[in-house]
Amino acid sequence: MRRNRMVLMTLSLLMIIGIAYSQEKLDLTGTWEGSTFAEGPGFDMVFTLVLEHKNDAITGKLSDDMGYIDSEITEVKLDGDVLTFEAIAMTPDGDVTMVFTMKCSAGELKGEWDAEGEAYGEWTATKTP
Repeated sequence: MRRNRMVLMTLSLLMIIGIAYSQEKLDLTGTWEGSTFAEGPGFDMVFTLVLEHKNDAITGKLSDDMGYIDSEITEVKLDGDVLTFEAIAMTPDGDVTMVFTMKCSAGELKGEWDAEGEAYGEWTATKTP
């Protein structure tokens, strides 16, 4: 009987530790950078995303190495480990809204972006030191 109690107490403790660990909040503050291939127009580019993550609020700015993007991010949502946001690309044909959907893990963002179907691609970004 005593052995069963010890086993139950140990399992309960492990469950509590597991729940606390799984609820640990992501801190996305920092500079994230990675290259992408823009399907549609067909060229490589580098995105740089600078994020400030305080409490439940995330703000930031997205830029690229080609000069099309230098935009504050908007419509920012973090649902579990999935970050979504929008940014504006300034093209010769006018402004285009880009939508990003990124899965977050320690030191990496990985997902897809779409610029109104005109350009799209996959992007993996790592946090710079």
